[in-house]
Amino acid sequence: MHLVAFLYVLGFLSSVWAFNTAAVNDFFERNAVPGASKHTNNWAVLVCASRYWFNYRHMANALGMYRTVKRLGIPDSNIILMLADDASCNLRNKFPGSVYANPGRHLDLYGDNIEVDYRGYEVTVENFIRVLTGRMDPSVPRSKRLLSDERSNVFVYMTGHGGNEFLKFQDNEEISAFDIADAFEQMYQKKRCVFIPSPQLV
Repeated sequence: MHLVAFLYVLGFLSSVWAFNTAAVNDFFERNAVPGASKHTNNWAVLVCASRYWFNYRHMANALGMYRTVKRLGIPDSNIILMLADDASCNLRNKFPGSVYANPGRHLDLYGDNIEVDYRGYEVTVENFIRVLTGRMDPSVPRSKRLLSDERSNVFVYMTGHGGNEFLKFQDNEEISAFDIADAFEQMYQKKRCVFIPSPQLV
């Protein structure tokens, strides 16, 4: 039961939690193994699994989380951002090149300083699993790799359309909770991260 709760929270976070800075900050301040040495580094894998203009909010969710983890000190070199990236320049966007999370337009989430690692049709279940497990072709550049180790904190955030134990990718394919659990298990076996108890939504 705890595993199911873990997958729901970590795999299918809702937009309600997207801007909860306190929860994100708490995640990165934890030391998962009691009595162990401090973690080596922090990583974030941020996925917007949707595309098309009518899923604008999902792109805003992912970009909001991107801004949050950067503000908390994680550099772009340690952030893997997977984004359809089709809303900012959509003809229906009244503010070309910009993405906002609220009608007041207080903060342009897209802005000038954003690094999208996987864009458009590169946002696939296969690429997501490869990022987590490190099963990459040698030709894949360093900027598209999760170079974590056994003392790394890895924050995984996904936003999009889904249902009971699955999330849709680009209206074309799905990833199941079991696929994600298997990827996390591979990460653990390959010493690519530390595991912590699941955070609780409040």
